[in-house]
Amino acid sequence: MSQAGFINGLSSIGALLFVGTLSVLGAQQLGTDISAIQAYLKYPMWAGLALILLFNQPGKNPIINILGGLWVLYNMITGFFGDILSYIRLFALGVSSAILGFVINSIGSQMLGIPIAGPVIFVLFMIFGHALNLALGGLSGFVHPLRLTFVEFFKNAEFEGPGMEYKPLSKS
Repeated sequence: MSQAGFINGLSSIGALLFVGTLSVLGAQQLGTDISAIQAYLKYPMWAGLALILLFNQPGKNPIINILGGLWVLYNMITGFFGDILSYIRLFALGVSSAILGFVINSIGSQMLGIPIAGPVIFVLFMIFGHALNLALGGLSGFVHPLRLTFVEFFKNAEFEGPGMEYKPLSKS
């Protein structure tokens, strides 16, 4: 199926209008004053929705287009929630690393109360604990971008490659 041409891009333009309008309306929920343009926001929102529903598969039956448009909307909504949850997971990872650092500091400071060996145990515990925390942070800084690239980016970019078997030691 060809995806070239203006008609085939109308659904994407509609998605941009729809999501952009919803973003502005969402800004109002956060306290931004949009009263001057609020009355006009319904027009691009409904126009975007119509473009999504009617032009997602140009040349098909209008009923099939509308049903396909509902499927596109469903995928948009679940995709946005999936992306938001992915970023929340990364935020939680950073917060948990900070909390782990506070816990290591708290436990280490309690070890200072041990007579004679306390300062030595404190230093060793702090070095080991924070090194482990930094290693976990470094590992997450490596694993999560890979996950975002291979799971999120390739899925959202609709990447479909023919694929070639990797044979580094063979003759081509």
